[in-house]
Amino acid sequence: MNYDKLFEVIRELHAEKDKLDQVIANLEQLQGDPGAATAYLQGKRGRKSMEDRERKEVSVRMKKYWADKSKKTAETPSAPSAQELSQGMGAAQTEYYEAAAEYTHTVAEFSDMLDHPDGTLALYNAATKERRAATKYKESVRAFREKLARHEDGTAQLNGRRLPRILI
Repeated sequence: MNYDKLFEVIRELHAEKDKLDQVIANLEQLQGDPGAATAYLQGKRGRKSMEDRERKEVSVRMKKYWADKSKKTAETPSAPSAQELSQGMGAAQTEYYEAAAEYTHTVAEFSDMLDHPDGTLALYNAATKERRAATKYKESVRAFREKLARHEDGTAQLNGRRLPRILI
């Protein structure tokens, strides 16, 4: 996008608007209400300034706003629930299985092209993807296991419910 042309078009539109404002003001003067035309043009020009009292009120409101906003972001988020961890673990497992299948397929397809850069790169990318997915899956399993409350008798409890020994 050519910004110079865009700025030129905007500048031309502003100039055209100013000309139209002048024409409107002249027509209103011909109608016999010169005060309306002058007020219209003066209302469009310059910035309306705030009084000191209003500026102080805005300042106090903004300070309060940013103080509240920083408090909300400073609060630590709650730990994920067991259900969220379980869903994350399932998604990570699926991602890992897909990456492993893709790696196996890539090895079968490009094993005879190891001397070619494309074959080497394809194997490297597939192995990297599988390794990252495996790490993510292991981390999700670890987080889920840490969420389990273990008892001395070897049983575990999750969110107040006892789990069968087979899940531990």
